[in-house]
Amino acid sequence: MKVVIAGAGVAGPAIAFWLAKQGHECTVVERFPSLRIAGLQVDLRNEAIEVVRRMGLLQKVRDRSVPEMGTIIVDSKGQENIVQRKLKIEHESGVQGKTSAYEIMRRDLIAILYDATKENVTYRFGLSVDHYRNIEADESDEEGPQTDKVEVTFSDGTKEAYDLLIAADGQGSRIRKQMFFYRPEEDQSRWLGIFSAYYTLPRRDYDTSFCRMYHATERRLAMTRWHKQDMGQVYLMAMTSTERFRRALDRDVASQKDAFAAVFKGMGWQEERILHALADADDFYADEMLQRRSTVWSHGRVVLLGDAAYCASPIAGVGSSMALIG
Repeated sequence: MKVVIAGAGVAGPAIAFWLAKQGHECTVVERFPSLRIAGLQVDLRNEAIEVVRRMGLLQKVRDRSVPEMGTIIVDSKGQENIVQRKLKIEHESGVQGKTSAYEIMRRDLIAILYDATKENVTYRFGLSVDHYRNIEADESDEEGPQTDKVEVTFSDGTKEAYDLLIAADGQGSRIRKQMFFYRPEEDQSRWLGIFSAYYTLPRRDYDTSFCRMYHATERRLAMTRWHKQDMGQVYLMAMTSTERFRRALDRDVASQKDAFAAVFKGMGWQEERILHALADADDFYADEMLQRRSTVWSHGRVVLLGDAAYCASPIAGVGSSMALIG
């Protein structure tokens, strides 16, 4: 088959790996000019680890994994209330406990998948799928397709016919939007009313390799994780000030930062440090969480994959695992 895959995140290169292994001709298009380095720490659990093992990439994942020791829940003064240590994965048996997983930075996982596929898969950066059209076979027309095809129009205006279009372009998938445009009742996605922000902050000597989670008043949560000797990550989540956040998300990054700074003011714990890093962050990203659900995942020769099909929301922590499992 001749296959085009939209999105060079986790799901796109992963499915390209397996299809190319079966001899199919795969092209991955990515709207960004290069591999995306955005994204924070992700967890690989359960069946996803078995998938990576079967791909022959488990050792590469181990080599680039983040040595997170577990999770500590703290109070407003930083006192440790609950400590949950991470269990080691039994390498031979693959047995996991409820707190065991491989932690890896998303960009590192994407780089591993890209390196494993770049020799057998064509990557085209700076290009995306604008829209598609399913074409039914017409054996009576010698010039027409003898089997069903999908005609893809790219962002540069070119068109090409494929046997299969795979939408692995994330929860905001343009292909998904087209698929359900005339069938909105089949799209059962729902917004969760949770607003989140992510960015990095400098690490200090007293920052241990534990994820620290703080549940503040007024339905707010702050969390830190540490992936490098000199750098860590901040996660902010809130179920409040809905209209303020939604207005900010329609504006620029400065407006979004202002909204999160205002809502998290007075939260306690490491408030001053976290909000100072927020103001200085050049990798700040914010969004409203949603779940992607639908009654169907395909339309003719077009299929949805990963977050474009079944996003459980970032709060579930299973997006990359589900992208690998398919």
